[in-house]
Amino acid sequence: MTRLLIVIPFLILSCSTPKESTETRSDQRTEIEVKYATGFKLYRTENGYDLEVRNPQDTTTILDTYHFISGIDSSAIQVPVKSVVLNSTTFGAFFDRLDALARVKGMTYTSRVMNESIKDRISTGQIQEVISGDGINFERMIEIDPDVVLAYHYGEADFSRYEEVNIPIVLIMDYMESHPLGRAEWIKVIGCILNQIDSAEEIFAEIENAYMETRNQAMLHSTLPSAFTGSKYGDFWYAPGRDSYIAKFIQDAGATYAFDHIEGQASAELDFEQAFSDISKIDFWGLVVSSPEEFTKKDILEMSPLYENLEAYENDQIFVCNSAESDYFGDAILEPHLILKDLHQIFHPSTSEDTTFYYFKPIH
Repeated sequence: MTRLLIVIPFLILSCSTPKESTETRSDQRTEIEVKYATGFKLYRTENGYDLEVRNPQDTTTILDTYHFISGIDSSAIQVPVKSVVLNSTTFGAFFDRLDALARVKGMTYTSRVMNESIKDRISTGQIQEVISGDGINFERMIEIDPDVVLAYHYGEADFSRYEEVNIPIVLIMDYMESHPLGRAEWIKVIGCILNQIDSAEEIFAEIENAYMETRNQAMLHSTLPSAFTGSKYGDFWYAPGRDSYIAKFIQDAGATYAFDHIEGQASAELDFEQAFSDISKIDFWGLVVSSPEEFTKKDILEMSPLYENLEAYENDQIFVCNSAESDYFGDAILEPHLILKDLHQIFHPSTSEDTTFYYFKPIH
């Protein structure tokens, strides 16, 4: 049986604090409320929207600015866009939730898509794969001729080739957000692109309310268990820092994070012997795996027989998200409330009779 262990979390880069913001006037623009995300600012204008995309690690750094208008203007992107190419499976969840999949014409790594609605459109050729070999199939991109390409900003990304053929690139930085709700809040950017900002705000408000309902319940517990994440790779243990969205999930679910001494958001490389000593008495262990079959405690020992000595193993308190079964790298971006509900049930099982798990579940 072939399995791929994925260090949790998948992509973590920075910390943020939810902003207290209201709609304010600035240069004849109305700022749209953004409460948790730090990677963008949005403004309503007389005929559309302005978007500033920032580095969530350093919000003073503006990566790019965009103008979306409901009209014809060669210097702006006309909205709603009629065709779009996505360079991440994550972005598909935003369009699905806004009932706008018909506008998605291309996507990268379509074989990894788990959302059934998107898979159906891929199978019928309505959404085309734009990856060929190790990179983008640029000829296919030109054939699709999208109104816009939504792209991640990796390092020194060069989009000049797209600019030469007048294909606009809009940067989406959801993966760099440090708050689970901050990642989901990028649906507001997609709402502007589709000229559906009101719907996007309503959807986000529903997500936020459900998330905060569970968080508020979790804050009532007087006794908090401890939890850790990550795994051994080579001679090191890799664990996300205390400012990561994974640490935030654990804290908001009513537990303490065992690696709270690690500064920042990125996964840290720790000496395995020291890390193993640190986690040996911790209550819960969570990880993400990709397994074509059910993942059990037996498989934990196949990773390393040393794990048998962990209290989390001895006490049957290991929880796993199998990304081969649940869409952890897709739809989950808009379901942080369900992940939080899973974790709350795991950490405090006596508080609910509901045994439904959506992403993470205990293994035995």
